[in-house]
Amino acid sequence: PTLGLEHSQALEYVHTLCGTRQPYLWRVYRREDLWDAVERHRLLRDTLWSAGLGMATDGIVIKVEENTIRKTLGLGTKSPRWAVAFKYPAQVATTKLLGVTWQVGRTGRLTPVAELDPVSCSGTTVGRANLNNLTYIRTDLGDPRINDMVSIYKGGEIIPQVQAVVSRSVHGVKITAPTICPACGGLVKEETSSSKTRDNLSHTCTNLSCPGRMAAHFSYIGKREVMDIEGLGDVLALRFVTEDIAPSMGYLWMWGNEAKALAGTDPKGF
Repeated sequence: PTLGLEHSQALEYVHTLCGTRQPYLWRVYRREDLWDAVERHRLLRDTLWSAGLGMATDGIVIKVEENTIRKTLGLGTKSPRWAVAFKYPAQVATTKLLGVTWQVGRTGRLTPVAELDPVSCSGTTVGRANLNNLTYIRTDLGDPRINDMVSIYKGGEIIPQVQAVVSRSVHGVKITAPTICPACGGLVKEETSSSKTRDNLSHTCTNLSCPGRMAAHFSYIGKREVMDIEGLGDVLALRFVTEDIAPSMGYLWMWGNEAKALAGTDPKGF
């Protein structure tokens, strides 16, 4: 509590001190009023992105107003008992599946990526979406074909994902895995891994020196949670391999002048 104020009063007080505008907030006293506020916020949320207000949200927080009741309810092990988050269904858009490309990961695993007719979804334009593997495509997504119309959404309002087939095209082309690696031309091995619920098909490049595999590995170790190498992302990692600046992992520890110039950084202590 702030100066003995109730929650909404405390929020207004803080905004007054900061000279900012009070965000969207409703005080309700009945259950039907609560659901009315939830619906009003949903309608408002669906227009925020198009209105350009920069407030993309995936839900609303419902809190108890009175401090005395909050004290009675207390705190749980992970969150207060006087607040709950209400999540809205993800915004769904429909677009055409133009094709599927296969990306090589750092372990050699090939991942299918949907190439989509660009469409607006949850505030951004989506043109690509991860498809995981062939089993996921055929079992979970209803076996979409190239040229089909599909629905997409953003998982957690962030990651674009294909949801389902909306309509079939008479010119549909079945999605198949490559037998030759798109990055190096090496042989691709098909494997089956078992889980508790089903078997999953996976495809792996057998070439340990595959440039796509190397570039993905460079990009991975440059991430903040791994080695945190400033400037080392997907684009630079690919240049390391294609321009033969760092043809193997050992070259990152040497980090020659050419690599420094490309990254625009001086990785001291690396």
